[in-house]
Amino acid sequence: MSEKTEQPTPKKLLDARKKGQVGQSPDIPKLLICAALFETVLAMADYGMNSLQSMVLFPVLRISVPFEDAFGEVLSNTFEVFFILAILSVCPAVVMKLIGSWLQFGFLVAPEALKIEFSRLNPVSALKQMFAPPKLIELLTNIIKSGLITLVIFLTIKSSISTLLLIPTVDLDSFWRLYAGIFATIERTCLLILLVLSAADFALKKYFHLKQLRMTKDEVKREFKDQEGDPQLKGQRKSIATQLANETPAPPKPLKDADAVVVNPTHYAVALYYRTEDTPLPQIIRCAQDDDAKAVIKEAMELRIPVIRYVWLARTLYRQEEGDFIPRETLKPVAEIYRIIRELEEEDSEDFADSEVIEFPESLV
Repeated sequence: MSEKTEQPTPKKLLDARKKGQVGQSPDIPKLLICAALFETVLAMADYGMNSLQSMVLFPVLRISVPFEDAFGEVLSNTFEVFFILAILSVCPAVVMKLIGSWLQFGFLVAPEALKIEFSRLNPVSALKQMFAPPKLIELLTNIIKSGLITLVIFLTIKSSISTLLLIPTVDLDSFWRLYAGIFATIERTCLLILLVLSAADFALKKYFHLKQLRMTKDEVKREFKDQEGDPQLKGQRKSIATQLANETPAPPKPLKDADAVVVNPTHYAVALYYRTEDTPLPQIIRCAQDDDAKAVIKEAMELRIPVIRYVWLARTLYRQEEGDFIPRETLKPVAEIYRIIRELEEEDSEDFADSEVIEFPESLV
């Protein structure tokens, strides 16, 4: 069996992405969510405490109101306070969750990832994954995180002993402010450490993801052949393209040699020429606009050359130079035009002899 030593191709990466398989660290969104929640709570500390104090005092202020009315008012006030605090806390967390995912792999919708795969329920595969290098590294990382967080908490509390000893002697307002200060120190230090570890974890997850998608040389060649076709035929196409690019432009052919004139309807006129032994693709031998276009149309009708009205095609071909071959995006409509010409010739039709412009069938536009 060939060894997988080649980096995954863009197609392999895209196919994996469609299945929801991307290199990502789940810790980054979680970290950003925690940061958003904690910082929002700290920023709203004064507002939150004032709201809670008002909520507690509100029933006392309504003591003279009948119980049924007071109960409804207190319930409504309590719901309003908690609803506002919840919205102010949840919205930043949701935004940070989206940002955390977008930073790692951009916008991604992968319905295939929601499909149930019974192969995932295989206990043997699950056991192998438990002892796979990524899982062992994840276990080691979690141990390091736990140790560092414990160390930060210990050192912060140790340095704040003098502040903690003052807590029994202060009022309620100072009490929560002292605790908020200690909490902010622990939270921000831990988040900074976890941010560094999460960045390293993301790099490792990305590495293992790419390693899992590696391909053998045969797989790369097979994929290249599927996408680009046989390399020999591709080389022949390149050779023909180079030959066409290096050829000395031939002198313009007279209008009488044209197979058809595509118009829009009188603003543009483009004459097409195609001979299998002479040109690999239909060639533009005349481009005209306005009065010149009318003259070309008139001459074409006198020469019994089909004049076909196709607005988009006439405009597209007019942007090319005389002597150019038709561009790739016009191959199909031009082929349809030549089919119409062939049918007219087989019917020995004289519809275009005296002149009306032939309308390109709407069903083919």
